[in-house]
Amino acid sequence: VRVVAELPASPREISKKMNQLVRYFREIFYAQPLRRFVHGFCLHKLHVEFWVIDRSGAYSSREIDVIGSQ
Repeated sequence: VRVVAELPASPREISKKMNQLVRYFREIFYAQPLRRFVHGFCLHKLHVEFWVIDRSGAYSSREIDVIGSQ
């Protein structure tokens, strides 16, 4: 697994999908005990948020407008 992603269909699902993303990260660290970090992202319509999770915590970008930011 190189990158984990979630694609919520509606704004109400964002929280559920973020929780699912965290579960995926946890499963990856459990299955690969020597792994140091995992990259991930959550894409909703025109916004994306990038994540880097390591064994000490989670780091995220702010929500980025895919079309508007350059």
